[in-house]
Amino acid sequence: MGFEDAAGNIPPGRGTLYKLNDTSCFESLEPVLPGVSVSNGLAWNGDSTRMYYIDSPTKQIAVFNYNPVTAAISNRKTFYDFKTDNIPGVPDGMTIDANGDLWIANYNGAQVLHVSGKSGKLLGKLKIPAEKVSSVTFGGPQLDKLYVTTISRGVTSEKFHEYPMTGKVLEVSGLGVKGTKNNRIREKCFRPS
Repeated sequence: MGFEDAAGNIPPGRGTLYKLNDTSCFESLEPVLPGVSVSNGLAWNGDSTRMYYIDSPTKQIAVFNYNPVTAAISNRKTFYDFKTDNIPGVPDGMTIDANGDLWIANYNGAQVLHVSGKSGKLLGKLKIPAEKVSSVTFGGPQLDKLYVTTISRGVTSEKFHEYPMTGKVLEVSGLGVKGTKNNRIREKCFRPS
């Protein structure tokens, strides 16, 4: 996430995307992308040479060249822009499928977007019965189920009636695609002391 004041306002450009150093957990965070507002989705292509990144308030998905040896990013470009297809809301979480295509949670848009990982073109919209779609990932034994998280915070009773699955985790099957295995976290960094 990014900086948020006591009133819940997020001033643009006050955050930084960091990476964990190979030899430590949080003792040695390295800034890699300053001037962001709300860091969200991250995904890498199959050979880890491209990194996709979401800074939600920009309504864009950026793509970087990525060096899998050094974890350095370079050559930032806008890959997909919500404004191009008049998509409401903002991009939030994101995952990538085995074909290299992106699946993007559409916060305040009640959908998941399917975007070509090659061209950056919108391939489809998956309607979700919850307005605040927050993240997505593939799972299941065959990695052929898309799990979708949604948020209930700040949702009015009228919106709960309109979007009955608000605040739930949904499982979507039958998409005809499979996900990829996620990278493992450094478990030692997240164990209780």
